[in-house]
Amino acid sequence: MRVMNYLTERIAPLRGAMTSFKPAIGLIAILCVLPIEVLVVRASGHEPYPALFQPSFGTVEQSDSTVKYDFGKLTATTVDGEKLEVDPYQIMPSSSVDPISIWSIRFGPDKEIEPDIWLGFFKNSLTRLYPHEQFAKVTIEWYEIKLRVSDQKQVSKHLISSTNLDFGKP
Repeated sequence: MRVMNYLTERIAPLRGAMTSFKPAIGLIAILCVLPIEVLVVRASGHEPYPALFQPSFGTVEQSDSTVKYDFGKLTATTVDGEKLEVDPYQIMPSSSVDPISIWSIRFGPDKEIEPDIWLGFFKNSLTRLYPHEQFAKVTIEWYEIKLRVSDQKQVSKHLISSTNLDFGKP
């Protein structure tokens, strides 16, 4: 009986202490689970639901029954002056991430495109797509396009960003 009394006296204060640690234990559990979820997303390319990353609702119908979105256009100019409109998704490297995401995140209208870093990438990508052409420059243009929802007709198109990357002499 003495042992039971002794243990009860020693354990009872610990029970009270544990109840004060419950919020901290919950926070620690969340902080451990979030990095694991990020690893799962990166490894599998898919996210379990409920999710850490929620989808954006960027192209939602506006009050005037229109939708606005940004559209990126890539134009390559040859050394002869010929302009070729290039599908930007063809130059994106293969990835588990959707090419449209890479294109808009890396080369979007609000991004500064550093020529020192990206000239080689564009030149190599264009050479791969058009092996018999020599290119002088590429132009990346972004437009804000507004569509009417009812008939899906373009209401307006405004240039919001333009970047030229000059390859120099061939």
